Amino acid sequence: MRLIFAFFLIVFIRTTSNANGQGITLSLKNAELSTVFKEIRKQCNYDFLYDNTLIQDLKPVDVTVKDVSVDLVLSEIFEDLPITYIIENKIVMIIPRNKNEVLPPQSLYAISGVVKGKNGETLPGAGILLSGYQTGTVADNEGKFVIKNLKEGNYNVLVQMMGYLPANQNVTIIGKSAAIEIVLQENIKQLKEVVITLDPFREKRLKAFKESFIGTSPNAKKCEITNPEVIQFDYDDENRILKAMADEFIVVENKALGYRIKYLLKYFEEDQETKVVLFYGYPYFEEIKGTRSKIKGYQQKRRTAYLGSPQHF
Repeated sequence: MRLIFAFFLIVFIRTTSNANGQGITLSLKNAELSTVFKEIRKQCNYDFLYDNTLIQDLKPVDVTVKDVSVDLVLSEIFEDLPITYIIENKIVMIIPRNKNEVLPPQSLYAISGVVKGKNGETLPGAGILLSGYQTGTVADNEGKFVIKNLKEGNYNVLVQMMGYLPANQNVTIIGKSAAIEIVLQENIKQLKEVVITLDPFREKRLKAFKESFIGTSPNAKKCEITNPEVIQFDYDDENRILKAMADEFIVVENKALGYRIKYLLKYFEEDQETKVVLFYGYPYFEEIKGTRSKIKGYQQKRRTAYLGSPQHF
């Protein structure tokens, strides 16, 4: 089942610059949509949230407007495009047009494969997850796996195993099932990591990361990163840029909404001068078990969280 709040590839760019109350003025020719979004963000404090695959193949656009609302400029830009948008609480969510359209029945396919180490040995017991879906399996004694009942489309296969770095592989299914081979690299700590040096700024940087990655809403305050030790930071003092990376899945428990996210972080950067945050990665969703009444309460809250939280935590 596809979950409404789990994107296979999330692109989130946020700015907290102050809005001056004026409308949007643009004069762009042959511009990529990502460039248009950035120009709009410079003039207002709206955030944009979208799956990058929705816009990466779309043609450049021309736009010339003067002192108009965000809603009006987006309506003009998207008029002839296969995407549309929803604006909630100064968050612009880009979605496919006619997303509720009933499609004809499709054939079902599978992704099969084998997990190996760098020397070619098979790795039994590796966990295989499908990003954005509640679907997963475990490699058998020969390192082989299969995920069935999939429609045509683009998928990201996530692999995790103790002692190895997590990996992801993009798979496209068109007209037939797909077979892949995934090679894992051993998670060998570098010498500088063995000699533990206390970072006096780690707690400050972890706090800044959590606020950007999870948010500061009431629901976000009930979220917990259960393994913060896997996150490493790099800080550029001159440009005031914070970068984060992780050699394992970041595990986030949302006790307000009753689920757990395993997030394979591929990129995170926060410009603390401009307050612009860029990050993307691959999420995998798991339900947190609870009583029937609790589960019902979680479901009622999730729709609200989807519309109001850019990160969907």
